[in-house]
Amino acid sequence: MKKNCITFRFAKIFLCQLLASAFLFCQVSHGRDYTEINVKNGTGVLFPVFDTYIRGGNYASDTYYSEPVLMAKWASSDEFQREIYLKFKFSETNYPVEKAELKIYVSSAGVGTEKYIELYKSNFDKLDENSSWDNLGREASYFRNRLHVDKAKKWYSFDVTEEINWQIENTKTNEVVLRLKLNEISGSTANHWVHIASLEAGTSEFKPKLNIKLGDNNVIHELVTRDQSSLKFKEDLIVQDFSYAGYKRGLNIPTRVVKDLDSDVLNVNDYRGIGDEQDDTIAIQKAIDHAIILARTTGQQHYVYLPAKSNSEPYQVSLKEAQKYFKNARHFWNENAVTKDPAWISHYENSGVISLNQVIWIWGDDIVLKGGGVNKTKILGTQSAIGNLEEDYSMRRRSIIGVKPKNGNQYWASLNQQLGEERIIVDTRPIPLAKSVFGVKNTIELEGTYNPDDGSLNYNGNSLKRGDFIVVRSFATRDFINSHAAASWWRFWGADENGDYTQYRAKIELTPQRSYEYHYWVQGVGFLRRIENIQGNSVTLDSPIRYSLAVSSGAIAYKAKAHVKNIGIEDLSISNMPLQDDQGVSYVYQKSEGFKNDDYNTKGNPAYYVHNSSLINLNYLIDGWVKSVSTFDPVLDGESFNYLSNGIVINSSKNITIKDVKINNSQYLGEGGNGYAFTLMNANDCLLSNVEAKNYRHGFSISKSFSSGNVIYNSKFGAVASGSYYRDGSEMHDFQLGNDFHMWFSQSNLVDSVSLTNDFLISIARSASGGPGREAGRTSVQSIFWNIEGKQYRQDTFWFNKASKDPYQMRWQNSPWIVLSDSLNGLGAIVGTRGEGSVGRYNSEKYFGSHEVKDLILMENRADELAIDSLYQFQLERRRHNN
Repeated sequence: MKKNCITFRFAKIFLCQLLASAFLFCQVSHGRDYTEINVKNGTGVLFPVFDTYIRGGNYASDTYYSEPVLMAKWASSDEFQREIYLKFKFSETNYPVEKAELKIYVSSAGVGTEKYIELYKSNFDKLDENSSWDNLGREASYFRNRLHVDKAKKWYSFDVTEEINWQIENTKTNEVVLRLKLNEISGSTANHWVHIASLEAGTSEFKPKLNIKLGDNNVIHELVTRDQSSLKFKEDLIVQDFSYAGYKRGLNIPTRVVKDLDSDVLNVNDYRGIGDEQDDTIAIQKAIDHAIILARTTGQQHYVYLPAKSNSEPYQVSLKEAQKYFKNARHFWNENAVTKDPAWISHYENSGVISLNQVIWIWGDDIVLKGGGVNKTKILGTQSAIGNLEEDYSMRRRSIIGVKPKNGNQYWASLNQQLGEERIIVDTRPIPLAKSVFGVKNTIELEGTYNPDDGSLNYNGNSLKRGDFIVVRSFATRDFINSHAAASWWRFWGADENGDYTQYRAKIELTPQRSYEYHYWVQGVGFLRRIENIQGNSVTLDSPIRYSLAVSSGAIAYKAKAHVKNIGIEDLSISNMPLQDDQGVSYVYQKSEGFKNDDYNTKGNPAYYVHNSSLINLNYLIDGWVKSVSTFDPVLDGESFNYLSNGIVINSSKNITIKDVKINNSQYLGEGGNGYAFTLMNANDCLLSNVEAKNYRHGFSISKSFSSGNVIYNSKFGAVASGSYYRDGSEMHDFQLGNDFHMWFSQSNLVDSVSLTNDFLISIARSASGGPGREAGRTSVQSIFWNIEGKQYRQDTFWFNKASKDPYQMRWQNSPWIVLSDSLNGLGAIVGTRGEGSVGRYNSEKYFGSHEVKDLILMENRADELAIDSLYQFQLERRRHNN
């Protein structure tokens, strides 16, 4: 079977696409119908799903749908009249075709008369095995077109576009019926007839056919709605179902008007102790801790409420106060007890000195941290104020608000274990997959023994049940890396002038006979899923697997450790005080000493103390949200930095919604993970909706091989225009590197209805980040860019990577771009661009050396014509309707 096709089958059109070769066709037979379509240009051949002819007079009730030929004859009497009907089925769309040409093969014809086959308008939306002259033949009709028949044994064709589009528009069905008659003549009609080959003809080469060129909207609709059961991740472009993204797999975020008297609302001001007037850290943390205990004991979600202070003064929080609290938590609770709950006190029985990764810590389930409104309730991290370069209390690799379980890191990608120096894991608990997964599925087959009594699946003492959260993954083995042509970026074997790559080798031993060496940093692909059902060895998951899991690359499933669940942060503003010198002057990236691009790893440099910090960090969270949150100007001069390095980070989490959030003005934009407004790292099915960001290194960044199914929707990103400056004179846009798929092979993510100002989107194979053997490499596959608007050009010139092996220079005169370069067999798509800055050039040969762009590009500069203006909303509404 050839590839690169759409298959029309009854009410569906099935597209299968091997974009490695742009113009191959496929022929798929389904009994009486088959179709060939070239998905690159939307042209192809559609065969009838039904045909027949009818005859009047004494034969008016007879049916002829099974005849090998179709007969057309004109006679003055109905007794000898015959008409032909052909039915074609498109998809469930009402989009017009650009062109349609009917081809018929005249196998025989009478002699001695001038014959024309004529097309008439048809009003018949029902054509089946009961169709006869009695129910079709007396219908008046409007003449459309005709073709001259001069001899038999010949193909004839004529344009039927007008008739087909009329029927698509007016009948509102996916069926098209073509009615063919023979022209009227005077005199003898005995030889005034033609026979054409029917669906029942002896060979398929003579069957009627419809040559079509689909409109882009038709191609797009079929690409989105086709059956995907036969498609393969590494061969076919698959527009997956992104409606699972966000809180509880597509549900709306809960809304609540908070009242102080509600039993599930804890007001932070009720938790203040002596000396808490200036710093609010301890009061907020005590309220959170108490809420967690109450939520756990009552089974009810609790709200920690931060009402707006007078004049919108900020709640001030600092790591020093957080450290003091967690060192002495039992003392605080005994002295100012709101509860004497022994479970709470035992939590900190032996806490001692705690090295915190966050100032405010949400460590338990069912908590909402709620303010009194954006720019009313403000939280300000103060620890970065004047001259504070103490590492113990700096924000280096820390966040103001952190969400993660109290038992710390979960190690999704390394089987819940720390690896020793040898990086060898011996673990018999994971359950191997019995079958590889190569296409979109929400079921997997596992080894093991099924217990029908309790519905569990058991393997080597490990038991999985309905409701369990599991990690399903495979490893970045040598075979995996080579099969993705990625060995030039990822290697854990051998050595050359660039170093010894074996330093990146890890090994998993499931049994003495079953072990796999793999790349420690790249890891492989993996998905956090909840088990919906187990039947035998078949396990149904709560959302689809989004990339291949090969048994040969160690595909396994294992139970995930406990995650935090059902956490919300909403209705507030949050910022850091800028890092300042002892004169109260803020450090400026690339201008201040010790605050340059690569100064973040040297102690004593101011960049060192803000490196990789964030405002909000969501770790190991399932079903959470950040809603109606913004940064603010802490210095109140209208020009200040709003945060130190990073904004919101989602790490190793599932089904998170970030909605109505604005993150502006990062202070440090250096290498190594700084200056990102939104980061999705090992994130599964998360949603950014209606977010905005300005002035950053990266507006959003999707990173690492456990990231998949994420959606960036209805959002705005942009640097300031060329010639705009920070107040000290440094140009902001010099350091802005767009919105990207950053490193290590994320899969099947969607960027939808995004607006860019002086900015761009990028998904390329690149050698930056990590060094030889563990470079960024293939950053994504199956990436979809949909309805992208560019509002303004950038005019500067920028070297993407001066010192690397990538010798190309990127010029932004035609920016913003969507750049898809060398993204693995063209398994990506760009559907719809718009705006004065939206020439959207994807020409990698011009800007990226000799790489060839193979990705599907439709409706460039024509996004206003998209019938599906948002893929995410279309899929969400469709799934809700179907469910």
